[in-house]
Amino acid sequence: MGSILHASPSFHLSVSPNKHNHQPKHLQITTTTTTKHQALERVLEDLQLSIQRGAPVHDPHIFSSLLETCFRLRSLHHALRLHCLIPPRLLRRNPLLQSKLLRMYASHGLLDEARLLFDAMPQRTSFAYNSLISAYADSSLHEEALALFLQMDEDSVPRDRHTFPRALKACAGLGSLRLGEELHRLAVRRGFHADPFVQNALVAMYAKCGDVVKARKVFETIGRRRDPVSWNSMLTGYVRHGLLVEALDVFRGMLDAGLEPDSVAVSAVLSGPSVGNALIGVYAERGQLRRAHAVFASIPCKDRVSWNSVISAHRRDRRAVAMFEQMVDSGVLPDEITFVAVLSACACNGMIGEGRLHGEVEVGERAAERLFELEPDNAHNFELLMRIYRGAGRVAEVEKVKGWMRERGLDD
Repeated sequence: MGSILHASPSFHLSVSPNKHNHQPKHLQITTTTTTKHQALERVLEDLQLSIQRGAPVHDPHIFSSLLETCFRLRSLHHALRLHCLIPPRLLRRNPLLQSKLLRMYASHGLLDEARLLFDAMPQRTSFAYNSLISAYADSSLHEEALALFLQMDEDSVPRDRHTFPRALKACAGLGSLRLGEELHRLAVRRGFHADPFVQNALVAMYAKCGDVVKARKVFETIGRRRDPVSWNSMLTGYVRHGLLVEALDVFRGMLDAGLEPDSVAVSAVLSGPSVGNALIGVYAERGQLRRAHAVFASIPCKDRVSWNSVISAHRRDRRAVAMFEQMVDSGVLPDEITFVAVLSACACNGMIGEGRLHGEVEVGERAAERLFELEPDNAHNFELLMRIYRGAGRVAEVEKVKGWMRERGLDD
């Protein structure tokens, strides 16, 4: 095949001649009213036409811009066509074009093609190294990624703020705490340890390698610059090692910081045994009942704790009674926690007037009877039942409950 810098991928080019315009419209990608893909297609056709007319484009900035566009649009097809249109001599003497082309191949998993480009480069750049290290790490080729990281010294290519996160990801993939610590020390010596990208990668590496203490230490140094990546890395680290209390503490911290937990954060918490139940409570504490209910719905095997969590979350919401009935219908037996939540829901102001049509009073009575058996000396349960009767206008029942309390010495 020869050097890939001399060759181009083989495919059919469809050309639409344009007799009125002999120059490539490389600027139309940003000004056209058609879609970006269509605009890119037209630019490539113009470039092909200029080659056919014996006036190939030799401006590296045009090709660099187009490669960047292909990358951002994730259009491998257009990048392959563009590779064919870059004059070989221009490509051979321009490291930036080579690096961007390499990144395009690597980002689409074409690692063999990317490596051929890399090996053929007479002058390798940090950009090229970072792209290939990242592709190897993303493809779980962690040893290859770290080998490239070390090769940068041999080629006298400087590492930058993008190199260390990619190499740290490879260390995490190998589960090698020793290598990760070495890279951490190297990042400190090179002055990259305070960079947010590097700090996030350090948190993830330490967490995945089992040292959550060091992960938390780095996490704390990030301070107010923490982003969702920082929080998610710390959160998943705690969950992975069964530190569920700490995981929920981090999750609360995300909410307190005003961040909206994304699917990664929620999935991480829900992956821990019984943590989903606690997460319902975290959302309920902040009045985010819709999210609490969404978490409940996502729990595949709902046990008594799951039902109690969501019923307690809705204890000031009329849905608590309906959920209690669903719980019983599903065959899950309620306990005293369930009954307290249901009784509180039935006693809430504003529910009883409308609730009589839906049996809230009767449900409250059932809950109270069960609680009286479980907690015969708990005056609060009697007071809740009296609130239910008062709301329903049932004065005689209120007096009856007062009598029960006097008999038990609970009327002080």
